[in-house]
Amino acid sequence: MLSRRRLAVLVVGLASASTGAAQSRVDSMEVAVLRIALRNRGADKNAVVGATTDTSVVCGLISRNRERGACLPDSLRADFAPAIHDFVRRNASGERIPDSALRLLGFAVYDSDHARPNGTCEGPIYYFFTRVGFDADFRHAVVTLETSRGRGPYPGCGWASGRTMLLRRSPNNEWVFVAAVGGWIT
Repeated sequence: MLSRRRLAVLVVGLASASTGAAQSRVDSMEVAVLRIALRNRGADKNAVVGATTDTSVVCGLISRNRERGACLPDSLRADFAPAIHDFVRRNASGERIPDSALRLLGFAVYDSDHARPNGTCEGPIYYFFTRVGFDADFRHAVVTLETSRGRGPYPGCGWASGRTMLLRRSPNNEWVFVAAVGGWIT
């Protein structure tokens, strides 16, 4: 028979393993969504990827009040509401996508501790992602993508843009781009 202490250690260990497995699923789904976002934006082999928690592109996704800048069509609001709430929660924490996950995308990873290596108005295109928000069944996803090229200021020396992307997992388990909302460009 197990003592209370051993039983408590066993329960904590099982809970940790369960949490680790759930986090692993989120990470693998996140990488799959980011791959589709990059493909949707036409990223080439010279692209550089990075992480951000800037969700300013969201444009009031949760609000129903059009005057306050809500930009999500009503036809998508119900389907994506749980993923949007998860998106807001995950990015409010300030936790960025880990570099280890970004490396799985197969592109150079931006090192935020150093200035961009290219001081010109050209150079590689940089893609910065927020954390991805999911619904409970991993059927809907929301992610903000900011893209830039050149040293700035924008416009003038290069360009920058951003959008929040909505994706849905198809019956054959592939992520499909549904819509972009709140886009901007310099």
